[in-house]
Formats: sequence, structure tokens, C-alpha cells
Amino acid sequence: MTDGKRMHWAAVVIMVLSGLKSFIIPIIIAFFIGGTGFPGLFALIIIPAILLISGGYSFLYWFMYRYRVEDRELHIRQGVLIKKQRYIQRSRVQSFDMSAGLLQRPFGLVKVKIETAGGGSEPDVELIALDRSEANRLKKKLLKKPQEETVDEEIQTDDEAFHEEPIQMNTLPIRNLMRWRKIG
Repeated sequence: MTDGKRMHWAAVVIMVLSGLKSFIIPIIIAFFIGGTGFPGLFALIIIPAILLISGGYSFLYWFMYRYRVEDRELHIRQGVLIKKQRYIQRSRVQSFDMSAGLLQRPFGLVKVKIETAGGGSEPDVELIALDRSEANRLKKKLLKKPQEETVDEEIQTDDEAFHEEPIQMNTLPIRNLMRWRKIG
């Protein structure tokens, strides 16, 4: 899927900051409980190492994550260590949510969550950094009703059958109709 689209480059920054959010409490605890000499070592080696690893992984995740909408499906390719490809049928898309959180607003971006029928509590697809125009384009493509190609063929077949087979009508004599009218 070389022709797929990527999220905005700011996704790397957003992923790093989101990842650091989970490290805040351990960093604060280690910084204050560490003992003599440890806070300096911690600040000089461990924090930059965490930032470097988190930044490298976030960049690779962003670089490998691609999506595209084809005629009837949303294709997603993702994964750094474990490669994963997903195919979501447009007809299964139940909701398309756009939001601009604190991390997206400085870049003028939105986060998109796509949920499908039968999905769990988590969204099936989450694009954390898209331009608003790209998000609207994606929404328009995914929620557009697919054209039914077979409808024209069915109508044509029915019309042909109608013209080919003569209709046979059963008739009743008038006196039988009059008798039925008196009964009813």
C-alpha cells in the first residue's frame, strides 16, 4: 500500500507527549525518592533515553501507518514490530467522530475515531493527527452510500420478462359477478 496517506507529521509529537503522560508519576517519584546523586544522573541519562526511545518509536509508528479509502473499504497498514493490515467495509462504519484535544489544537489538527458495527468499547480506528480538511474528506468518503450496481440489471431483467411472457387473465361471466354481489 504505497499510495496510502499518512497522518500529519505532528502525530509524532502528539504520541511522544501522550506517552510521557504515563511516565509522569514514576519520573516524579524517582526524582524525589532517588537519593543523593541520583536526581542528576536521572535527569541527564534516563529522561533523555526515555524521550529518545519514545520519539524513535513514535516516528517509526507514524512512518509505517498508512490508510486509504477504496471503493468499498478502508485499508489500514500499521505496526513497527508487528505488521498489521486491516480492511474495514464502508457499510460497517457506524460512527465517525472528530475532536480537537489539547495536543491537536496547537497544530490545527483533529483526532478521528471510527467505530464499526460489532466493535468493542474502543474505536476500531484512531487517527490522532489529521488536517480538518482531510478528516472531512475521509468522512465524506466513508459515510457515502455505495452505489448499487445490480439494481439497473434487475430492473432490466424484470422488464424483459414482462414483455416476453404474455399475461393470462381469467374472466368470469357477468352473471357470476352479479351472483357474488348479492351474496356479499
